[in-house]
Amino acid sequence: NTETENERVIIYSDQEAENSDEEDTGENSSDTAVAEAEIHPELNESLEEEETVKEDAAKGVVESGTCGDNITWTLDEEGTLTISGTGDMKRHPWTDDYEDAITNVIIESGITSIGNCAFYSCNSVTSVAIPESVISIGDYAFYCCENLTGVTIPESITSMGNYVFWDCFSLTSVMIPAKAECIGNYSFYG
Repeated sequence: NTETENERVIIYSDQEAENSDEEDTGENSSDTAVAEAEIHPELNESLEEEETVKEDAAKGVVESGTCGDNITWTLDEEGTLTISGTGDMKRHPWTDDYEDAITNVIIESGITSIGNCAFYSCNSVTSVAIPESVISIGDYAFYCCENLTGVTIPESITSMGNYVFWDCFSLTSVMIPAKAECIGNYSFYG
């Protein structure tokens, strides 16, 4: 028993020495975690999620998620909702909890459509940046965005759904491109 206890102490001391060597050479626990992720692939997803959370916190991100097959959204602490990726935007995952927190919307290039009810009742939104990659705006997209004051719809837009700007009371200017083929019913009602 005495020899075994001594061996344990020696083994423990060797491990401590290895750990202090890692610290001295600049290796750290994240290097070890990466190595472990290579050995255990299921850890890789967890590490990626942890890194995303750290990056988001550093940027002041309050919440984030997905709103399409290849589209993500982030809401920062200043109220800016940024939508990025490629393809068609789906329904509004942010409005249930954050509709009053969103003040500005930035839709980045690569998004091809703004989905139905995308910003439905986002009462605090005052500005929206729509890129040239967007070709359509869905029904009720900006419905009841009461503080939205102006929108420039890019030349790429060919269709707008029904009720798009319904009850946008503060809206004073809208620029619609000449090649827009369809503007839905009651788009500017109220």
